[in-house]
Amino acid sequence: MFMNTLHRIFRTFVVAMAVAMVAGCATGGKTPDAKDSAEYDALKERIDSIIKEKPGKFGVALIVDNHDTVTVNNTDDYPLMSMFKLHEALGMCHVMDSLGRGLDSVMVISREHLDPQTYSPMLKEYDMPEISLSVGRLIDYILVDSDNNASNWLF
Repeated sequence: MFMNTLHRIFRTFVVAMAVAMVAGCATGGKTPDAKDSAEYDALKERIDSIIKEKPGKFGVALIVDNHDTVTVNNTDDYPLMSMFKLHEALGMCHVMDSLGRGLDSVMVISREHLDPQTYSPMLKEYDMPEISLSVGRLIDYILVDSDNNASNWLF
């Protein structure tokens, strides 16, 4: 299950990595210098050419040396919605690794602490008063099913 979770996380990063690779190519592999706006413009054009053909609404910010250096479509407000669940999954993997525990570690969740009014396939699949699931399975619920209760519980 751990490998499946990592595979899902990896697939999510493919587009971001492609943008980063284009960023490296557009700048010759070096960090663009604030004095050289031509490199920034070329990078913005390359990123824009990648995202303009994709369905949906994209905004990209390339951060170099702790500064927002290049942004594309940075004027819109983008709802976070379930995008944070990827970061939550990565964070949980890090926490479990730091504790020396595997994703097969089991958590017991009291049903009374879950929200029956939110989207939660997990809640529908388990009707007992206490639900025992591995951390890996909870991560699967948040990444694959976008389960709000699993996400809230892990937070």
